[in-house]
Amino acid sequence: MDISILYRSTQKYYDRKLEAYHITYAQLPILLFIFEQEGITMQQIGEKGSYDKGTVTKNVKKLETLGYVKVVPSKADKRVRHIYTTYKAKQIISRIYRIRTDWWDHISKDLDEKTLETFEKAYTGMCEKANEYAHLDPKELRFYDWIKLSLNHYPDLPCTILKVGGCNLRCPGCRKKNLVFLGEGQKTYEEEDVMFDLRKNKGRLHAVSIEGGEPGLHPELGPFLKELKTLGYHVKINTNGMYPDVIGSWIVQELVDWIEIDLKSVPEHYAQVTGIYDIDTNQLLKTIRIVKESGLPHRFATTLIRSFHDEHILNAMIPYTGSAPWILRNYQECEQSIEKGLEGFSERELQEIAARLKSRKTNIKIEKDANHV
Repeated sequence: MDISILYRSTQKYYDRKLEAYHITYAQLPILLFIFEQEGITMQQIGEKGSYDKGTVTKNVKKLETLGYVKVVPSKADKRVRHIYTTYKAKQIISRIYRIRTDWWDHISKDLDEKTLETFEKAYTGMCEKANEYAHLDPKELRFYDWIKLSLNHYPDLPCTILKVGGCNLRCPGCRKKNLVFLGEGQKTYEEEDVMFDLRKNKGRLHAVSIEGGEPGLHPELGPFLKELKTLGYHVKINTNGMYPDVIGSWIVQELVDWIEIDLKSVPEHYAQVTGIYDIDTNQLLKTIRIVKESGLPHRFATTLIRSFHDEHILNAMIPYTGSAPWILRNYQECEQSIEKGLEGFSERELQEIAARLKSRKTNIKIEKDANHV
């Protein structure tokens, strides 16, 4: 986000310095384009500055109203209009260049010549890439973590784990902050690279676990899941249960073999546990119903946090799990925890909790920490 800070600071500086001329940072580069290439067209301005047509038209109109430019129809093609600076603009242009030079001198004054040269080269390259990317139609699907081999994320089968980015919840106890708040320079894995590896390792891998973030946020996963099934892979989805229509669609299309639902608490406590105070838990209940009625193998998982889960709440959660297995994972804080200071339970407390819960539900498994998720 440092680039955004640089942009906003630059904008504030120029808007203040250009106020006397009644122009803003938005019109500045367009005015300079025109001055440095008299007779330039609006289309050429758009191409040079990576502007859309509406932005160019609006700012040229503003400059024309202020008397800084004039628009002249082409003699060869009346549909084309050439733009020229007026004498009024030429009288102030040297002062505008000075404003620009002062700004650059200030922000670069602590950089030596070699560092500055390296920066300018890198920045120019980034601008070229940005301009190129703006005209592409990139594929939406990408993964933010890829564990190529796991022996405990799919029952009895070696699998690969793919984690999508983004989540609709802000759970204080989430240990995957890097998959919720996605960084600008965060490493991603493209669908093509993942699929190439899965084709190559089909004999050694037998399953794929799609986790998150939240997979339900990504309906574009559908074709990818279909390709996995075509290759013969078993597919597991880990979901928070808030996207029943997406999960239901994948089930109907037979794209999923096994589902794990992250059951965070009883519905009346979901606002506190998820950090979303207007959360609609009807979506969760709908997902649970769809999964149960589908007949697919599934299980529930809960990360135990002392301030959120007492024995009364855990007992109240049992009916939502039905006959499916229920995994209780003890919370441990880590670097990627969204909220610091939360605690799990001691080993003795875990054993006591499990013993009492198992009197009502036998297929409960306790995991001492949540490090593997």
